[in-house]
Amino acid sequence: MEYLKRDCQARTAPEIFRNQQPYPWLKIQRTLTEEGFGRLRGNMPKLSSFSRDEGVPRAYGQAPHDRYSLHYFPGLTLPQPWLEFLSELQGETYQAFLHRISAQLHFC
Repeated sequence: MEYLKRDCQARTAPEIFRNQQPYPWLKIQRTLTEEGFGRLRGNMPKLSSFSRDEGVPRAYGQAPHDRYSLHYFPGLTLPQPWLEFLSELQGETYQAFLHRISAQLHFC
């Protein structure tokens, strides 16, 4: 099962990513396959796996974000579709995509 649409990655021009100001970012519409998105949505991790972040200070006087966070680490117990999705993100195809769009970036 594939979660990421390879054609979205293939047709994404690195220049679009690299030329975003003030920093590189990219919003690719419909990057997940319909079936993959459905499997992820239907198999959300248990709330008990998340940590509650409340009152965490932010820079520049911004109000804190109160939210639940799920910090991934190898060995974290997750539903199978999420493990498959993470494996795809760590796989050769997606890693090659990241390398292609971020090549020639210069960081201070």
